[in-house]
Amino acid sequence: MDRFGQREHLKGVAVYDANGVSLAVTSGLASLLWLRPTAAAHAAERDAGFGEFLQGDAPIHVYALPLHRNGQMVGTLALVNETTYIDQQVAHTLRDSLVNALVQTLLITLLALILVRWTLTGPLTRTASGCAPCAPANRTHPLRSGGRAFRSAPSRSDPSRARPQRRARHR
Repeated sequence: MDRFGQREHLKGVAVYDANGVSLAVTSGLASLLWLRPTAAAHAAERDAGFGEFLQGDAPIHVYALPLHRNGQMVGTLALVNETTYIDQQVAHTLRDSLVNALVQTLLITLLALILVRWTLTGPLTRTASGCAPCAPANRTHPLRSGGRAFRSAPSRSDPSRARPQRRARHR
């Protein structure tokens, strides 16, 4: 029985007769499986395989199958697997997924910033720098100048007002 218990995640094997008395148990599991586990009892009652998780010092999974001879059930075989590796694999998978999501988020954000820079900021800067010679040099905002822009109206002798007045006279 001990050589069956030395597999990758298989912790051990136990064989029980039809009455539930242990016939053979892997040496490391003798204290844990000297009584027939409930999975083996359910497998014997239902005449079908049955499994359950047990929490002891370490979580284990017990899967039991009924044993038959000449069409009669003569006992049950219980396979005990350790399940700590499942929690470790889940933790590694979760960690890898979170790191992957973080890297993807950073790359997408960086690409979005570069695209915004190329498509919006660059052309706007070029447009603004191209229009700089067109703008008046001493232009002030009307509200920042204390309202002076609204107080000083052009006089009648202002040449910019003269043309519209002449045109109005000629009509």
